[in-house]
Amino acid sequence: MRAQILIHYDIQGVWRGVHRYAEHMPIEIREPGENEAPISVEWEYGVTRWFDGAHYREIATVFSENMSRPEQELALSAHFNSDGAHSYSYTRAYTDTKSMSADRKYSERRHPDAAKHLKRLRAIEKTEALAADCILVGGKIWMRCGEPRLVYRPASRHHAASLTVDTTDWNAEKDRYRFGKDVEYPSLDIAAYSARLDAPENLQAVMERWAIVPDVPEFTLRMPETIIRDEFPDMIKEAAYGLVFAWKFGELSDKASDDMRRMAADLSEYLDETDDGDIDHEHLVRQLTHVMESLPGVERKKRDLLDIVIRRWDDRPIGSDLAMRPLIGSPAG
Repeated sequence: MRAQILIHYDIQGVWRGVHRYAEHMPIEIREPGENEAPISVEWEYGVTRWFDGAHYREIATVFSENMSRPEQELALSAHFNSDGAHSYSYTRAYTDTKSMSADRKYSERRHPDAAKHLKRLRAIEKTEALAADCILVGGKIWMRCGEPRLVYRPASRHHAASLTVDTTDWNAEKDRYRFGKDVEYPSLDIAAYSARLDAPENLQAVMERWAIVPDVPEFTLRMPETIIRDEFPDMIKEAAYGLVFAWKFGELSDKASDDMRRMAADLSEYLDETDDGDIDHEHLVRQLTHVMESLPGVERKKRDLLDIVIRRWDDRPIGSDLAMRPLIGSPAG
């Protein structure tokens, strides 16, 4: 289904400051049938469908099935343009649709300098990514998300301990960072405190470190074969990436030693230069152990998280390294 989105982007002028341009951009949203994109997981606060090798989470109902095709396209365009005008919305994570009085209407003839400008090309790229990450099923927008997993959040001064179903896309693989509201860089927290949706027992020892162990949330796993996370190797990889991003984003204490920072840099180089299938997880564990032992006292939280990750790796079930996960499309075991 086609939609028209009014995208905006800022370009530095040659003589006078920054100019903001507005440009209508057509996009095409895929419309798989109910059988092509079956429901995979349902829980109290959400539902996902499985399509083209990924999970898609229900975002909004935009039209009814009894509307005409032109009416549906107008409703879809109106939804994107309205949603993208609000900060922190699903559409705004890809493109800015908010109109302002100073906007300049883009045309290649009137603004030839803007045609190939990186800011314009970036805005187009992100809008195309929005179209690629959405599907329409039953008059609803479903947006690509991460594989549902269980995430434990320890009790704090303001919140009780909880165990929830989370569809954040913790993007740990090279060259696949996506745009999107629920796309995050991997972190030590998510590595230490998350587990496959169908394996809450993998978090039991972690939760028992705290006084109160929350109940596992109720969910219906309609397609078990769509839960494909390789639990413990992926946990180690996420922890390594989480440490690297903490170093790159300046989140390590000023008291961290040069040796510790050098180890983070070495981890970054190893992850960049090694294909995912060739990663030596035992090597990563040794590196993470060295980092944990080198962290200063002010980095107690990171040390504790690394300790949890390493203990979970050491205590993983016998045979988990060789366990065969069901192939997509095969019957659930």
